[in-house]
Amino acid sequence: MKVNMNKWRAGLCATLVALAVGATATPGFAQRSEGAEVDSARAQALQECSRLEQRYSEPSWGHQEIDVYRACMARHGQPE
Repeated sequence: MKVNMNKWRAGLCATLVALAVGATATPGFAQRSEGAEVDSARAQALQECSRLEQRYSEPSWGHQEIDVYRACMARHGQPE
């Protein structure tokens, strides 16, 4: 029984390591880590769009909150 438990743990550990490596190898992760500093235009867009989306935070608005945020960021020429 002890041998089976050790194999199970080893398999679980290997799976977790593979998932962690896979997550850090995605293009989105690389973009976030490369551009650590935020320029003033992006910072201003983030502040404005975050204020706009806060108006729709109640569950009754459905997708309106994220739609407003995405449209605002697009108007500023910024990625989400």
